[in-house]
Amino acid sequence: MKFKLYLMSLLCAVSLFFLGHTAYAEELVVNEQRIYAEIMNDGSLRVNDDTVFDISGYYNGMFRDISYDKAKSIKILRVQEAVDPQKPGSEMLNYSKVGKAKEGDSEVYTLEDDKKNNIRVKIFSPSKNTVKGFRVSYELKGAVNKYKDTSEFYWKFIGKNNETPIRRLEIYLRFPNGALKENIKVFGHGPLNGNVKILDDRTALFTVDNLKSNTFVEVRALFPPELLSGVPASNEEKLSSILQEEQGYTEKANKKIKVNNTFINLSKIAPIAVIIINAFILAFIIYQIRKGKYNEYAKEVINIERYNPVLLSFYSESYAGKISNVLLAQLLDFVRRGHLTIEELKDANDSRFLKTHKEEQLLPHEEYIMKWFIEDIGDGNGVTLTEIENYSKDNKEENSKKAYEWINLIRKEVANLDYRDKGKFKIKATVLVVEILFYIISILSLVLGNVLYGILSLVISIITSISAALMKTRNEEGQIAYENYKFIKDKLKGFDEKEAKELMDNMELGEIYLVYSALFNLKDNFMSKMKLNIGDNYNPANYQSYYLWSSYHLYDGNFDLNSTLDNSFSSYDTNLGSGGSFSGGSSGVSSGGGGGSGGF
Repeated sequence: MKFKLYLMSLLCAVSLFFLGHTAYAEELVVNEQRIYAEIMNDGSLRVNDDTVFDISGYYNGMFRDISYDKAKSIKILRVQEAVDPQKPGSEMLNYSKVGKAKEGDSEVYTLEDDKKNNIRVKIFSPSKNTVKGFRVSYELKGAVNKYKDTSEFYWKFIGKNNETPIRRLEIYLRFPNGALKENIKVFGHGPLNGNVKILDDRTALFTVDNLKSNTFVEVRALFPPELLSGVPASNEEKLSSILQEEQGYTEKANKKIKVNNTFINLSKIAPIAVIIINAFILAFIIYQIRKGKYNEYAKEVINIERYNPVLLSFYSESYAGKISNVLLAQLLDFVRRGHLTIEELKDANDSRFLKTHKEEQLLPHEEYIMKWFIEDIGDGNGVTLTEIENYSKDNKEENSKKAYEWINLIRKEVANLDYRDKGKFKIKATVLVVEILFYIISILSLVLGNVLYGILSLVISIITSISAALMKTRNEEGQIAYENYKFIKDKLKGFDEKEAKELMDNMELGEIYLVYSALFNLKDNFMSKMKLNIGDNYNPANYQSYYLWSSYHLYDGNFDLNSTLDNSFSSYDTNLGSGGSFSGGSSGVSSGGGGGSGGF
């Protein structure tokens, strides 16, 4: 015990030594930087940049670099020093602008413009081993872009050339009068530990802790163009492309986070006791998995007709594919079941869904989409493809909101399916919780120097966690449903001319296949094979649904269902822009602004 205490004390002493050495070497650190930026109705940006410096050693003054490369102009309004920098709302001392200043001067500042849209504010305030706070207030013109469908503010407040680490960065972005929380989207780019959230109708907060030097931080905000009353709008529509770009940044950031988390997990180690306990847990999991296997011959015969295609897909894969594919499958399923019919309007080069008022209880997500398309977009009796497309163009935000509400409704229905073995689920959840505790114990074992057994413990803990995660919690009904899902998906992936010919004898099953082919985005291959058997000269009276079997011929038209839904919904992405973590972003290339702080 004494040896362990001695070892822990030694490790703490070494850590403090290196931390102290690092702090001494950095000499100048920004304790906190709070940037208050407000977008005005005329498109200008007013900024109060409050920076608190922790100064070790002697400095003649501080500087703040501001890049305004994507703005029309910048005007430095004032420079001030906080009388008490560690007190919020401290009294401010105004500094005077001068053309030149020399070492030893105080309470003055100069501006150095490199003619490349970069300005350096040099604040003369001789300081030694102290804490000082300064405010630089400025105004930017032309920093906001106004498009036909959105306004965009895209700005680096901290550039990659920033020399000084920042312990705490807060950026408060205020939107113009009239802004509403639900109409704002915000994104943060830079270090992956950054966070962004919308505080109220007019304010978003971007935060980063322990920002390293030479690391950029930029913000991007989207809001209704009508809020910029004094700015002419471009005819260009940018909302969809911006959201797709941000989705790409988010996916890259998530991959980096996943790699980092994996590295952290692999660095955890555990003591001998954890190895022994994990061995028993692993054996128990294997026993449960083997016990859960039922006789393959006892499986129910494949009967894909008994399942709702949308719910089965979401249940089997937590399906979250393109919203347009799910919508297409749902509408085709309505036609298949007789809730909708399709009328081809040849004179108008269009097609129309007509409600049949069939008396059959619809599921909640089916009732929702029926009301959405037929009543909200259509006239209550039906809806044309042109009406769907035009409505989407004119009501993008509302349409997006309804699409996400519909998807969430599907997920709730899937969660209520009685396909889960509650006993297995409890075992799985318990093991995963216990493994979290074992990871913590592994870290403690590393601190105590139990390296060899710690590594062995880490390996078996990872194996046990993975085994628990892979342990299926489906009951027999859930497994049968999943087998049906795998069957139809594999069938459509390898769908060939021979199977298409055989399917001609079972039109009802063929219509179900078409619904699933829409879900899996395999409809082109499916219908091309079917067309070889249907031919160009076919009698619609032979088929339950004229539209389902003629839909292939509409793919090349101007108003086909597939392209209409793709155009209307392909750019929507759940929860995009409502807050969360930073993404890697554009590395400071596309946005305006930049700069940093330092001493001289």
